[in-house]
Amino acid sequence: MLFTPEGSPANDRSMGDDLKYLREIFPKHSRTFDFTTGRMRKSAPVTADVLMVDYSFCRIIDCLEDIKFDEDPIRDFEKRRAHMYLVIDAFQSGDPGKAQAVTSFLKDVPAETPGYRELLDNTPTVIRVFKSLSQRTQDSTIRHGKEMAEGFSNPEVQNIRTLNDQLRYCYYAACKPGDMINDLFEEMGYFNHLSPTQKTEMWPLGHHFGIALQLTNNYKDTKKDIVDGRPKWPLVDIVQKYGMRSYNDLIDPANKDRAMAALAEQISIILPYYESSIKYIDNLPFEPKGLRIFCGDALAMSAATIRAIQSPDTFYSQDEVKITRDQVTDIDNIVSKLTKREQSPADFIRHLLVSPLDKYKAA
Repeated sequence: MLFTPEGSPANDRSMGDDLKYLREIFPKHSRTFDFTTGRMRKSAPVTADVLMVDYSFCRIIDCLEDIKFDEDPIRDFEKRRAHMYLVIDAFQSGDPGKAQAVTSFLKDVPAETPGYRELLDNTPTVIRVFKSLSQRTQDSTIRHGKEMAEGFSNPEVQNIRTLNDQLRYCYYAACKPGDMINDLFEEMGYFNHLSPTQKTEMWPLGHHFGIALQLTNNYKDTKKDIVDGRPKWPLVDIVQKYGMRSYNDLIDPANKDRAMAALAEQISIILPYYESSIKYIDNLPFEPKGLRIFCGDALAMSAATIRAIQSPDTFYSQDEVKITRDQVTDIDNIVSKLTKREQSPADFIRHLLVSPLDKYKAA
């Protein structure tokens, strides 16, 4: 049982109210993940709630990644790491005093949106619900969260110069949250139908799934990340390879041909990770159906985004690059139909990587 009686908090808000409140604010700070977990909620409600809590934990850790704590690089690293571990310790202990102390210093942390601000201000609520999860789930989240903290607080991880640096960043930003998901899926028995070899493969395949999603986000947010001072493209192996000296050159329309050539190489790098991600989905059971829809929607929406950003007009757009709500609905409908028929979404996802959504014809 994932939600345990001993996790119920002794305060003026019942566990049911805490959980209901987290569900209410989740779409305000994590709209896409809320949508995909929402598609899981009907057939696997407990799994959906645990993923929501784990993702909220990761978002709170993530908010400290880009904060500058000190002008001195060494002290900055030490302070960022220390603050991340204060958050992790508050989750691990469940101590109300530590939870309030974390909330106090998080009030000074800038939040990108009002929804993100609401999450940070209600960290004690997230902690109370977290402490109601099974001990196995808590241990997994804390273990992988500590690895995330080590990576996010390390300035070398943020300094992406080579293709290997790019993958190293993805390990902390995407593979570690993916490990939390896989640990949960194993705990829930979703891998029981697999052979020992297949089950072992789910973790490296899960890493590739995370890398596919993370690299897509990196490419999608190229201009925003550079303007915000947190570029995620390999400076030497990609940007400078194509004759651009700096990240600002990459987002200068005068260098459009070079930038599009660089993007084409980045796309070629990501495609094998999509194939591994498809294999991951194909290894999942068809029951509960929400499991495959959760993963299939996420990968299909990411694939549609990959195709969209290959247009120079989109790449250089001042607006956030994203697919439309109608496209999200259409993608979800197709993934759901394929799942109900017990068919793989492989052909659909491969189609989205290279062709418009409206050109897809399901069999």
